[in-house]
Amino acid sequence: MRGQSAGVGCEIADLWDNASALALQVTRLSVMAKRNTMRSIRSLQLCAMGFLACVPSAHCQKDITLRFIDAGSGKPIAGISVSIFAWDENRGGSKPAAPDALKINRNSQVVKTDKEGKAIFYLNDDPTLKILYIDTTGDLRGCSAHEFPNAQVLRTGLIASYRIGKPKWCVALKAQTTPKRGEIVIFDKRVTVFDRMRREIP
Repeated sequence: MRGQSAGVGCEIADLWDNASALALQVTRLSVMAKRNTMRSIRSLQLCAMGFLACVPSAHCQKDITLRFIDAGSGKPIAGISVSIFAWDENRGGSKPAAPDALKINRNSQVVKTDKEGKAIFYLNDDPTLKILYIDTTGDLRGCSAHEFPNAQVLRTGLIASYRIGKPKWCVALKAQTTPKRGEIVIFDKRVTVFDRMRREIP
């Protein structure tokens, strides 16, 4: 009897040990599952954040591309210097006096077009900057508009309005293209030596 009791006691002890080991294993698996779940959630969050960061929008796009194209030939106008000003609603003029107003809220850059006729303007992340003004005095004939709304440029891009015959040496517009988001396309003609001579003649 005593032997049988001892055997039963050993079996119970073994069962208890096995149950304890099983419970420990279940606990470990549960912890691992939770960790994997958290990792999956974090991965999904990172993916979502990356997706949102890559979705084009007027709020995150701050680089503005200027593309200058010859109005007659359609070729890029390369190697010209461009002065660009980002202005507030006062267009660079004086603001009404205010105790905390230190200076006009705008930024400016001078850039040069590359072989594709493109130049990049880095617009400061400032909601008060609403107008983009472009000055190419001396390099181009000035056949296109030079003032643009930042919001529209960032949202859809645009083509500068072209003025045929204003000034009189602005040729008929033959080139065509489609602007991209964040891009301003400007059709014009490079100032030639003959143009400069004509300006000097009264």
